[in-house]
Amino acid sequence: MSSTQPATTETLSLPEECSIYSIRSIHQQFTESLGSAEELTLDFSNVEKVDACFLQLLYSLNNTAMLKGVDLTLEGVPDDLINLSERIHVPVPSLQPLAEE
Repeated sequence: MSSTQPATTETLSLPEECSIYSIRSIHQQFTESLGSAEELTLDFSNVEKVDACFLQLLYSLNNTAMLKGVDLTLEGVPDDLINLSERIHVPVPSLQPLAEE
């Protein structure tokens, strides 16, 4: 009888500013966390500022996680990110499924 081990879960706490100025660091931390996790949570509880560059990064991170078979969860998504996604008519990945063609 084989025993199943629980999935390894990582949480990445995002900085106060998620913008063009911090995406390189966020991407690096995400890549490091992705290497050892089966489930990865992005914790937005400290986030105060987001921009469109970060939303693009979020799409890239979501795609990378999907390709690696890692479940990506967003926790505490700030209203600013939701409002930005609505203004530019692009859903926040992991909150709304993207249309597949």
